Amino acid sequence: MKNNEISKEISAARTRVGGFVLAAAAAGFLFAAPAMAHDHEHSDHGHTLTIGDDEDLLEKLIALDEEGIAHMRADIAEARADIEEAIKDVEEAREEVKSVPGGRWIVRIAFTAARAATSEAVKEAMEEAREAIDDAERRLATADVSDEERVETQGAIDGLREDLDDLEVALNELIAAMHA
Repeated sequence: MKNNEISKEISAARTRVGGFVLAAAAAGFLFAAPAMAHDHEHSDHGHTLTIGDDEDLLEKLIALDEEGIAHMRADIAEARADIEEAIKDVEEAREEVKSVPGGRWIVRIAFTAARAATSEAVKEAMEEAREAIDDAERRLATADVSDEERVETQGAIDGLREDLDDLEVALNELIAAMHA
């Protein structure tokens, strides 16, 4: 292979890996904390529920009906599936650069950088989300809602905790895949 062809191969590998690293880091930021839900009673276009924003999580959860809660959980499951795809992309990126001179070093450096940024983002986002969920649960105990609404909202909180735990596992698997 001529030097010019090798340079093109290395450049192409860097581009592929660099694009993946950005996607992996974005996955960490985008999927770590959000819980998405659609509140069909209050909007024709849906309502996005995000944990950790300045709005009141408890009020948002109370406003959700069973369908909105189901949508929230489905969106979190979709985020987990996206993370599983990102893990496959890590494996593919590793395979693609094996034939490129210096490709393993490119991958190692790129994944190390992405892993560090993603790991910290996941940790911070999970802490923030859990604090918001714990606060919503504490306040639900004294909220002025019917018994039926209290049970439904507690179910949403419990489901959100479970989904958040599963999401954290998936994100940690992505981080581990970048380490391998």
